[in-house]
Amino acid sequence: MSNNTNIELSFLADRQDAIPLIAHWYFDQWGHLIPGETLERSLARLQKFLNRDKMPFILVAIRDGEIAGSVQLKFREMADRYPDKEHWLGGVFVASGFRGQGLGSSLVQEIVRRAPQ
Repeated sequence: MSNNTNIELSFLADRQDAIPLIAHWYFDQWGHLIPGETLERSLARLQKFLNRDKMPFILVAIRDGEIAGSVQLKFREMADRYPDKEHWLGGVFVASGFRGQGLGSSLVQEIVRRAPQ
């Protein structure tokens, strides 16, 4: 059952305290897919998402003061395979204690709403 009434959605640029946690999430979940990936590289990569008014950016979900999830809006991911696709939604992650409550859906809906048309 969805209970998203106490969710705050913020840009990562406004919640830079979340960077280490999100880097850990991404590294633990997907780091093995990137040759030579390290936690330090994952941390550094998040720096390019510190935008509010242009892509790429990350939205962070906060529930009851705790960082609960994140989602990215990127530009031209996998351009070699999908050259006609400009905007990419990615990095959807919900912390285990917040799963099954509709948080991922809320993140995706909000980032799609904020995507350039």
